[in-house]
Amino acid sequence: MLRRGIETTDATGRQREGFKRAFSFYEREHSELTRAIELGHQAIARGEGDPAQTRASIATLQSQLHDLENGWERSTLRQRMAARTTSSTRAEARTLSSSRTAPSRSAGTATSSTTLTGYAARFNSLSQDLGGFVERIMPGAFAETLRAHTDILGLYHHRYEDVLARTSAFTLEIAENLVGLKFSMQLADDDSLGRNITSRVRRRDIHGMSFGFWPGQERWLFAQGPDGIDIRELVTIDRLFEISVTAVPAYLSTSVHVVEPSGRSEPSRSAGRKHTWSRDQEFPDRDAYTSESQFNDAVESWEYACWLDGYRETELRRIEKLLGIQH
Repeated sequence: MLRRGIETTDATGRQREGFKRAFSFYEREHSELTRAIELGHQAIARGEGDPAQTRASIATLQSQLHDLENGWERSTLRQRMAARTTSSTRAEARTLSSSRTAPSRSAGTATSSTTLTGYAARFNSLSQDLGGFVERIMPGAFAETLRAHTDILGLYHHRYEDVLARTSAFTLEIAENLVGLKFSMQLADDDSLGRNITSRVRRRDIHGMSFGFWPGQERWLFAQGPDGIDIRELVTIDRLFEISVTAVPAYLSTSVHVVEPSGRSEPSRSAGRKHTWSRDQEFPDRDAYTSESQFNDAVESWEYACWLDGYRETELRRIEKLLGIQH
């Protein structure tokens, strides 16, 4: 049975726990396919059903079993684990093994705040190499956990002693949209940790996000990623515990920005004028941009185009309703 440890999405290797989950998936799929093939042969022996159709089904299942076994043999994660001479006993976590001392902080009653916004996760985006495999989060993965759990923390680098905000205090807002997991986090201006993080985000020393979670449904695609690496697909997130501002995100497509005093919290209108986007277009390709800031501008423009198109449609429906126009 797999250990129920909280996973995080920092860019550090997790070979041992990843191998456990991949092997568990392989064993389950292999057992189900083998059992189905066996039942098919038993049905033919008993003269049940259409023998030709049953044989065709068995052939399909055998092909799937062959692909599964072949994929496992080519699995980059399996090969890397086999090549290791020592194994780590650390619990699964995408966190750095080096010291993670947080900036000092001072206590006080907040009278004003600075807002950070961005994406803690983006759908269909491949992570960095996590030690023999990469991950991607599938659309809708957070929907159920966001409905079921109302207290989610905003942390600095997964440190529970460094709470920056939380949803139950209304200082953290998290929502899933078509792009991914969007957030807005209020940092107290009279808190030294919040001020230090704000400064580092402005300087782009810190520009990524991570999150701590229990995985739900997942799929493994062995040796099917870039350069033949294994892909783990997170179909559902069973429990989202926290999101974290981090300098070492596993997903380079995550983002965090300071909402400047102008009050810009929605996608920038000026960014919308820099590019011509419509929501019919695909999400911007990170490889098409030479810098993180250019990519973020393109993303904001795309988001604004989606928001603007949706707003226009809403207004059009409202006017049509007032005029009694039926579709």
